[in-house]
Amino acid sequence: MHRWGSTFTIADQIRPTLKQFPSIKWVKIYDAAGRTERPTGPSYPVPPSLEP
Repeated sequence: MHRWGSTFTIADQIRPTLKQFPSIKWVKIYDAAGRTERPTGPSYPVPPSLEP
């Protein structure tokens, strides 16, 4: 948790790091079981297990 009360996940660090490369269009993060919030289509989902 951020000291001002906002929350973040590891996805908040991974996504901008990968998106800095022009060839990266979307970043989909999956959990160990292969699940994510929206597995199809152009989006930036995060698995429920990583949600704050």
